[in-house]
Amino acid sequence: MKMAIPRPILERTFMKPDPYAIGTRSSYNPTALDFRIRTQVIEGNVLPDCNLVGGTEVTIPLVSVVPQWVSDYNVVYRIPKSLTQNRSILRLLHLTFGDGGVVGSMNLAIQGRSALMDGAQGVLQSHLPIPIVSTANLELLSENVVLVKDNITMPGNPFLRCVVEGDSELNHLQPTSYKAFSKLVVLSTKAYIFNHISIPMDQAELSGGMALGRFKEIVDGYSDAYEQYEQYFEETWRKVAIFNDPEANKRHLKLLTGGRW
Repeated sequence: MKMAIPRPILERTFMKPDPYAIGTRSSYNPTALDFRIRTQVIEGNVLPDCNLVGGTEVTIPLVSVVPQWVSDYNVVYRIPKSLTQNRSILRLLHLTFGDGGVVGSMNLAIQGRSALMDGAQGVLQSHLPIPIVSTANLELLSENVVLVKDNITMPGNPFLRCVVEGDSELNHLQPTSYKAFSKLVVLSTKAYIFNHISIPMDQAELSGGMALGRFKEIVDGYSDAYEQYEQYFEETWRKVAIFNDPEANKRHLKLLTGGRW
């Protein structure tokens, strides 16, 4: 990003004195430039937008979570962050009723595998009604609080498939996504620069007669950066977000090729 935007413009935008500071420190802000860009641009705008369409898909075992029945058919799970890698749940996909090892429901419970046992399992399954193995009738009530609707009973070992937010340290980004993410950050930074210093520069020219020249010309060139950011986000980053997450990418490819889940 530092090669895409001149450093004097970055310093003027992110390292300017803080007029709202109290005391003798009001004329100087020692915060590093990289940290200011990260907190104000990446964490303030880019990551929240990325979490709307991306994140990390995980499957959470709920056997250790005590269900709370709010009515005869609705149950609430309060999922601790120790099960979600210390992240918040963004989207709910579905809840699977157990691991499929119950005799008489979906599978023949066996310890080993063989052609004979696979055939016996197929015979049993052919005489069973289509089982209800999962539900997508879920609602996210608040942070990591999930409501499961319209169920008469719940198994002891359900599994929740959901999407959690991206890692705050950006560890969830794959190396192949670095270039696409960096372009997203550059466009967001340009939009931030234009929104924060374009009008003060005009006021400086009017009140003090300052000739800003090339500096103002470059900043004015960022006037459409936010529109470019929105376009790039919708047309490119939505696709990158799917391929960046290994689990989401795997399921996407299975849907395209007709593979098994």
